[in-house]
Amino acid sequence: MKQNLGDKNGALQDYNKALEISPDNAVIYSNRANLKRELTDYEGAMQDYNKALELNPDNADAYNNRANLKRNLGDKNGALQDYNKALKISPNDADIYNGRGVLKNDLGDATGALQDYNKALELNPNYAAAYNSRAELNILLKSYAQAVQDAATAVKLNPAHKAYYLTLIKAYQKANQPQKAQETENKMHELGL
Repeated sequence: MKQNLGDKNGALQDYNKALEISPDNAVIYSNRANLKRELTDYEGAMQDYNKALELNPDNADAYNNRANLKRNLGDKNGALQDYNKALKISPNDADIYNGRGVLKNDLGDATGALQDYNKALELNPNYAAAYNSRAELNILLKSYAQAVQDAATAVKLNPAHKAYYLTLIKAYQKANQPQKAQETENKMHELGL
């Protein structure tokens, strides 16, 4: 609760107390890891994800979150292993497919990334982040019409997310539609993004 109210240090103290009472609770370790990641205590977050998975090796969310952390820290092979483990446990989780798609894109596996984004959108057709990820990939692949379509869908699904507007602006620019790019930028500024 404190974490949701912005009192992250208070939330951390509460997680620490909860672990004193229940030291074998994987959920508390996983939640504390998420908080530590927000607080940029990446080493502490990694330790807590590891402990959560030691206590509950069937926790797909912990594998997914640890994979995201590993990806952001540059451990791409470790991240891929964790995404794959998470998908074995939870094969219908769109978030995991999207995260693995981002990683595959980072690794230069455009085909694999596209497959993962498509699977994420098959599982959740209203998943704005996956549309945005696929739009970014389509820009790299020079499939600009598809990039515009995906980025526009992301903006429509989540009109308060600045990154989606920036992707749409880039897609319009690459598609040689400067007026649409300018209109989108103006709309983004009107919304205060």
